[in-house]
Amino acid sequence: GGAVGRGAGSEIRSRAPDPGEFFPREERPCEGGRIVQDRGGARAAAFPGAPARSAFLTRPPFAGAVGAALKKPLVVLVTDSLGNPVPGVPVEVAPKGGSVAAPTMETDSTGRARIAWTLGEKAGDQKLAVIAGDLVPIEVSARAAPRGPENLAFLEPPRTGRAGRSFGKIRVRVSDAYGNPLAKQLVVFQVALGAVSPAMTVPPMPIP
Repeated sequence: GGAVGRGAGSEIRSRAPDPGEFFPREERPCEGGRIVQDRGGARAAAFPGAPARSAFLTRPPFAGAVGAALKKPLVVLVTDSLGNPVPGVPVEVAPKGGSVAAPTMETDSTGRARIAWTLGEKAGDQKLAVIAGDLVPIEVSARAAPRGPENLAFLEPPRTGRAGRSFGKIRVRVSDAYGNPLAKQLVVFQVALGAVSPAMTVPPMPIP
């Protein structure tokens, strides 16, 4: 209801309002994070939701020698329903062949769990299951190949016979250090007396 005059020696100063005077700091939760309101603006901090999916990032095929670790660890990623990685999820690893360095662990800050898998001693397909939290288990398989030849055994020990006459076939089995049969291994027969034919052979298939 009046006028502001400007007389001699008077000065008018103006300033922009401080946002803090109108927007005091406030922090409140929201879905997937929290909202922080501070001095006229809002900042949102988003967090991942509950675990919704687990998957292997490393791709098959997986293969290695029996009794040896795979060259690269298996990597499992756990995400929420929007695909965001979820850290701190408990992970249980259950190998159906071989062993793992850590049967239980948690996902790291990137939602990943790394599994070092040592294959079992039996050649063939071996499987490993992973359970992340309450999610459905996921499974992967690896092909375990036998190692090099280590053992040679007669399946039927040589029998006695009459001089100058054959007494039948001699069967031997070649296997690795874990007893896995091997195919296409050169076998050389040597005798002190008499003869054997053939003196060398390469079986096309392993003898179980």
